[in-house]
Amino acid sequence: SNSKQEAFGMVNVEAISLGTPILANRVGGIKDILQPSLNGEFIDVTNPEDLRVKIKKILSHDNWTKYSESSRKIFLSRFCANSGNFEQQVQL
Repeated sequence: SNSKQEAFGMVNVEAISLGTPILANRVGGIKDILQPSLNGEFIDVTNPEDLRVKIKKILSHDNWTKYSESSRKIFLSRFCANSGNFEQQVQL
């Protein structure tokens, strides 16, 4: 997500719901979704080298599995609407 400004970033929640880690600019509501080293990495969108390093980090086989599993777990615990996290959903 290369947004310069983002109210929440639903596309990022949709990605982690499927176990897809995210790379995103540190803006707006994305900061409430992305947990570095767990479900993705923040990137400096003005630095192509940072983007290259973070993509390579996430795509390495061992890391991909860790990021993917964490992404799905974070989605289920924080963003999937169910009776177990209803109060958290109301706060978001």
